[in-house]
Amino acid sequence: MVNNAGVNNEKDWEKTINVNLTSVIRGTYIGLEHMSKKNGGQGGVIINISSLAGLTPAAYQPVYSASKHGVIGFTRSIAALASIGNYGVRINTVCPAFVDTPLLETIEKEENMGEFYQYKDKLKDMMKCYGVLDPSLIAKGMVSLIEDESSNGAVMKITTSRGIHFEDFGAHQTTKI
Repeated sequence: MVNNAGVNNEKDWEKTINVNLTSVIRGTYIGLEHMSKKNGGQGGVIINISSLAGLTPAAYQPVYSASKHGVIGFTRSIAALASIGNYGVRINTVCPAFVDTPLLETIEKEENMGEFYQYKDKLKDMMKCYGVLDPSLIAKGMVSLIEDESSNGAVMKITTSRGIHFEDFGAHQTTKI
């Protein structure tokens, strides 16, 4: 199962939190309800899509960034619980940088950016500097997470400069299933 929810609306920040975080939590719980071996399910993999903005401050998109930070924290926590509880479900997150999707167009709209609209050119400069990913690379990363049976609680980063790589949280890494 893939929870791929994402909007960028700094003006309607409650919508951003509801779509980017609340729906991912809800989707994960529904997935666990159906997939968990504790409930008679077959097990499986849940991948929650976050963003590189969930690992670093995003000054021009603070609510978007906060919602994506929440996805990472929730995913790592629920992955640990799934492991401890022997659910048979692995839960990971993917954090791409800028991806060539309609979401990038939202920075051009004042109705989305609100007071942060004045910084749209800075965001566009960041896109030029860091590049924009093709969605196929994100799909490749997701497939590798599905196939890697040791991966649980992983935070995969995807950037134009380093490709697919992982965030290292040190000694407190999430337990593997």
